[in-house]
Amino acid sequence: MTAPDTSRISPTAHYTSYVWYRNGLSHPALATTTGSLFYAGMGLVDRASAACGGPRIEPMLLCRHHLIDRVLERAIESGEIGQVVEVAAGLSGRGVRLTRRHEHLRFVEGDLPGMSAQKRERLERAGLSSPRHHVVPMNALADLGEHALAQVVDDILEPDVGTAIVTEGLTPYFDPGIVGQMWRRFVRVLSGYRAGLYLGDLYTRDTIGQVPGSRLALLSMSAFTRGSVHLHFDDAKDAAEAARAAGFERWTIHDRSGVADLDLGRGAGLARVLEAWVTSRAANPRPDSAGTP
Repeated sequence: MTAPDTSRISPTAHYTSYVWYRNGLSHPALATTTGSLFYAGMGLVDRASAACGGPRIEPMLLCRHHLIDRVLERAIESGEIGQVVEVAAGLSGRGVRLTRRHEHLRFVEGDLPGMSAQKRERLERAGLSSPRHHVVPMNALADLGEHALAQVVDDILEPDVGTAIVTEGLTPYFDPGIVGQMWRRFVRVLSGYRAGLYLGDLYTRDTIGQVPGSRLALLSMSAFTRGSVHLHFDDAKDAAEAARAAGFERWTIHDRSGVADLDLGRGAGLARVLEAWVTSRAANPRPDSAGTP
């Protein structure tokens, strides 16, 4: 398969890295000057939206980030997951935070060659490199080649350890057909490990319709990333059916109630996170594999 060009997503890596930094979720070494400029610009958009009674983008980003972290932390602390692959990781600080917190965790961050090289250099300069933290070139849409997900992780990860794949801010920029292919690719890869977990953000039409001003926020995001932001699912049940069709065996869709203790602000309600599990082909099927929406 020839992978589509994904270079247009790069500006969001700089912007979100600054969001994480400003909110205590990342190291200063991963906050760029470009990110600070984007952050200032998007701040104007956020304030204008809030003044009109609409949602802000930053709370939505924080909500999805915290939701992913909480589900992932539970899986790590329970012993189900000992390896994490963050696909299209950009300048996320998650790998640094989690490898410091969990001394046996192996973390792989993949992104296009230019971004992964920049991040690796920043981590090395800041003294943040670790033999358990790998930053490598990876193309989320490639089935073949040295940068394909399956090839990259095969060289790094152990098959007898539970493994999670994380995407954040990636799937909304691709049409439903490409997202379906991506999820099926994740299922194939995860089925080769003792247990497999996928965590990724998603957005549903019913939620967008319930939050005044949310369509304007989506248009702002589309303009910022120079491409369309796709709403793939009508509602949570529709998303659950897509997870089942991709080959996941059980799933949960999390919303802002999962971080109700955090005061994130207007816009957090737009975020949804899919938690989806797949059993190793070598293991016995799980009795609860029918799934729950």
